[in-house]
Amino acid sequence: MSQQPTYVPLRGAPRSLVTFLEPHSGESFSSYVERLAAKHDVALAVILSCLGLVSPSSKRPPAGYGVVLDEKHLQLFCTVSRLPADTVRTLLLSAYDGIALDLAGATSAEPDRLRKAAVAQWAYFSGSHYCPSCLKESQGAWQLSWKLPWSYCCPQHQCLLNKFCPYCNQRAARGRRDGWSSPVFHARVPLPGYCGNPLPHGQAARGKDGAPCGGFLGDAPATSVANFPGLLAVQERIYQMLRPDDTPSRKVAAASFFKEMRSLSALLLYSADVDDFGSLPEPSWIALQRHVDARKQAQAERKSMADGRTGPRPRSYIGTPEDPALMSAIVPLALTIADSLDDELHCRLQPLADRLQERSPGYRWAALEYFQFSDRLRIAFTQCFEARSTFNRRAGQRSLKAASASQPYAFRSCNVPQLIPFDLFEQSFAPLFPSLLENHARSFCSMALVKLLGHTWAEAARELDLPQSMHRFSNRAVILLNQQGFYDQFATELHRWAVQLSEQSKKIDYAAARRVFENFQDIPMNDWKSVCRAAELRVGNRGGRSRYAAAWLWAEITGGDWRLAPALQSKAYGEQQRDVYRAMEKTVLPLLAPHLRQLGKRLLLESGLEC
Repeated sequence: MSQQPTYVPLRGAPRSLVTFLEPHSGESFSSYVERLAAKHDVALAVILSCLGLVSPSSKRPPAGYGVVLDEKHLQLFCTVSRLPADTVRTLLLSAYDGIALDLAGATSAEPDRLRKAAVAQWAYFSGSHYCPSCLKESQGAWQLSWKLPWSYCCPQHQCLLNKFCPYCNQRAARGRRDGWSSPVFHARVPLPGYCGNPLPHGQAARGKDGAPCGGFLGDAPATSVANFPGLLAVQERIYQMLRPDDTPSRKVAAASFFKEMRSLSALLLYSADVDDFGSLPEPSWIALQRHVDARKQAQAERKSMADGRTGPRPRSYIGTPEDPALMSAIVPLALTIADSLDDELHCRLQPLADRLQERSPGYRWAALEYFQFSDRLRIAFTQCFEARSTFNRRAGQRSLKAASASQPYAFRSCNVPQLIPFDLFEQSFAPLFPSLLENHARSFCSMALVKLLGHTWAEAARELDLPQSMHRFSNRAVILLNQQGFYDQFATELHRWAVQLSEQSKKIDYAAARRVFENFQDIPMNDWKSVCRAAELRVGNRGGRSRYAAAWLWAEITGGDWRLAPALQSKAYGEQQRDVYRAMEKTVLPLLAPHLRQLGKRLLLESGLEC
């Protein structure tokens, strides 16, 4: 049959079709349109023209065919098909926007944005899984959920979904080869339930004389998973999350669920081994073994390349997985990890983190961005890299010293300064950190003290208002303590400091001081003149030495790192000005120090804080 007629834009006012066709529950847009054409026994191009889905400029359906539909085309479609707008929206892949996908307002006028969304959000804008029994019973209706990798089996017929057509051995419903999502063989009357793929080159004529595969997918073989109730239960859970009610909180929960599932599934694809999985159907096991072998082979080839070139890094987390058998192994384990309570989540992630560190030690922190972890996963994954939780076992809450303490430590994180007091550091901790900068080592000691209260390194940095990069530095400090043999001594001194702080009758609230003085960028001029007069120094220009003195006083009052002082955080005070501060620290500040401390006591009393 020749490829006539071609797409023709709608002319004149739209008219409703004589025969009404009710869509199947959960049916996809392209499936409904094909069944509508078959119902009226007309070519697909004819029904598309009647529905107003042919662009006058490009003479083809819009780029987002089956994905999104703008308001104009939606109204035309509703008029012709006699379907309510809400029903039509459930046929489109955008029905999962805000649930399993984040299309971020993408429209059919932005095909590149839609294609990028397909890769990033894990959806099949072309191609689909399918259940042969469902196709046969529904007379060729394709489910919308089959266009998501989260659909890997059919709970109703208890079988794995198929990926390929067994007759042409190509991806089912793969569509055009040019990247457009518009349907192929538009001059033919569709045959619902039959494979409409173009045959591979060499097996059929090309161009207008081409023909579809035509194999009946309802008779395709399928693998039973009736003996694997766990797989079926997970699939039911996935489908429940895909159908949240209109409650905003339910949609937000579903979006968070699929975001974590996408991150965890990508991590499993990247670093999991076959030993991580339990009992699986044979096709799932074969698909998993094939994936792991291919990943390891790519890694080995990359390392063996000559001339010092290692080639591109294999990144199996980029792109949407297309094998339902593989996903039937990945998704249940990802769900098990996602369902873990926060205090046990890092234990579930530990084997994956260890393998990732062995495979790409220089990129372990970049994994937080690569896999787009949620805050909860970020914290747990960070714990996995804390020298395999060495701190918790040898110095933290699970250590013998902490466990044998008569009572919990009687201080809060707000009572810990950003930097351990200098005298205490010099006396007890400085010899343990011979290769670290003083301010880094003092910050680490303060973070370690906060961590005794049950916080993670990231939380400890946040409690102390330290840069979040410091919680990554803590891992290095833990490793150095182990390598240099100082860890046990560090743990002893840390707990001694904790006891001393607990026994203090009056504790300083450093967090409150930081809040009160968060905008302390300069010393008031009258106060500055008094301080300079007492120190027998000239006042100088406003905003000069007074700002450096303000940075010193802020650190003195808040127990903080002077580098983080508000006076040094503006754009005008960069690295060069910090060099000036260091010079002043050796010359002018010792003369100003006693008088600045007196000023600090007065400011604290005026703010209602104890000295």
